[in-house]
Formats: sequence, C-alpha cells, structure tokens
Amino acid sequence: MERSFISKWIQAIRPFAYPTTFTAAIVGALYALLISRKNFSIKEWSLWLLLTIVAFLFHTAGNLISEYFDFKHGVDREDTFGSSNVLVGKILTPKSVLNAGLGMLIIGAILGFIVYILKNYDYKILILGGIGFLGALFYTGWPFNYKYYGLGDLGIFIVFGPALTSASFLVLYGDLIKEIFYLGTVVGMLVVSVLHANNFRDINQDRRAGIKTFAMLLGEKGSKIYYAFLVFGAYIIIITLSILKIVPIYSLLIILTFPIAIKNQKKINSQIGGSGEKISMMDMFSAQHLLGFGILLSISLIIGRFFH
Repeated sequence: MERSFISKWIQAIRPFAYPTTFTAAIVGALYALLISRKNFSIKEWSLWLLLTIVAFLFHTAGNLISEYFDFKHGVDREDTFGSSNVLVGKILTPKSVLNAGLGMLIIGAILGFIVYILKNYDYKILILGGIGFLGALFYTGWPFNYKYYGLGDLGIFIVFGPALTSASFLVLYGDLIKEIFYLGTVVGMLVVSVLHANNFRDINQDRRAGIKTFAMLLGEKGSKIYYAFLVFGAYIIIITLSILKIVPIYSLLIILTFPIAIKNQKKINSQIGGSGEKISMMDMFSAQHLLGFGILLSISLIIGRFFH
C-alpha cells in the first residue's frame, strides 16, 4: 500500500523533537507574563505566536537540511539510528528534502522580518532571529557544518536556549533582562541532553563517517557524566533561582520529573561499547523528559503570576 504524502513528510521532519522549540517559546512568554504583572493584548500575543511559528519553521528547516547533508556525507546509513530514514530508505528524494528545508528557512526568515518590523525595528529581534536562521542553515550545511567539528552542542544550546527563550520573552516584555538568560540556560541544557543522547548512541557510526561530535571527544565515560551534568544541572539551577526568588517557589514542581531523569540516566549508564542499540530511543526519552520539565516549569510560572 502506497504511503500518503503527509505521512512521508511527517517522518522526515521528526516532530518528536518539537518539545525543544515549544518549551523555549512558552517559558520565555510565561516569564514575561510573570515579570510584567500585566495582561498582554491580543496583538502582543499574536506577535508572540508569529515568532513561535518562525521558530518551528527554523527547527523544521534545520531537521530537513541536516537530513540531506548527513545522508550526503554518509553519516546516515541503513544501520544508523539517528535519521528519519526517508533518504536512506528512498522514501523521499534528497533534492526534495533539501528544497523543503531551504523553503521553510526562507518562509521563516520572511515572517521573522515581519516580527522585526512590527516590533518597531528592534535590532535585538534581528540578532536573535539571525542566530536561529544561521544555526539551522549551518548545523550541517556548507560551508560551516559545525556539527561535524564537535560544535553542535554549543550551537544547539545557544539557538534553543538563551536565543529562543529571550526572543519569546522580548516580543512580549519589550526588553531583555539577565534573568531570562538564566532560564534560557536551563532550557538549553535540557535541549542539548536530547542531542547528546543521540550523539552518544551514534559514536561508532559518526566515527566511521569521519565526523566529530562532542560525544566522540568526551568518550563513553565522559559522555555519561556530561549527560548527568546537563539534566541534573537544570534542576540545580531552577532550585537556586527559586531560592533567590527569581522564579516562584512553585517552580519546585519540576522535582516531579526527577524519577524520569534518574531512569534516563540509568539507561545512559547501561551503554557499554557496542552499537548503541540499547539506547536507541534515548533521544526520544530525553525529549519527553524535557517536555515534562517544561510543562511543570510553565505551570509554576502561571501560578506565580496569579498567586505571588
């Protein structure tokens, strides 16, 4: 039975990773709501929604462009876990995937420029948007393809952490404050935990393809410690911010996701050599943890807004 056009492209864009974009966008918005102590207008929320659409377009574009270049560089093969398999399995053509990625990137850039205009040409929007655009294009794209040189973690941290969280905050609050960078750091660390779970699993395949990821540079033991740092470090930062009253005390709700974090860490620690098959789903499990953490953090910000 021939698969539908939509199902093929859903497989290509890998929507299971969208919690990364959603979490950054919603946390930035709700922190603006908390700090401002005012009700934003429909126009202001509409602008935030437009910015969030831009973020999702950039994210999707990045996934598709990465799919294309990973396939072209031999990173994605039949025995690898990380790709959507639409190119390896000849479900879609390389040209269609690349064109779709570039098309979404261009549409996102146009909509982002509209946000910039509607925000009275605030240069900070342009800078943050530019970071997202370049991050998506050059993650694996020529000429920088920074993922292949061990810089993927840093790039993804900046794009999905401080940059996107700050942009979401900025369009509502109207300015940037240092506190939003703290929250952006938390989001960025958890987003990188998703990426690192993927890269740790694929160390052998990436080495065979001749590329370098941060997981490869760290090795097996270092990668396990690094994953713990990313995940449990996020808890430590939120607890500290709560003590300092930068976020509401209700933010300690995130502790409810701690058992998931422990479970994921045990799974990561169980990986000893081999092909990575034992942790083949760890990127998805890490994304689920991020989503749960983000939802509880968001709920705490809403509670803090109305019960302070």
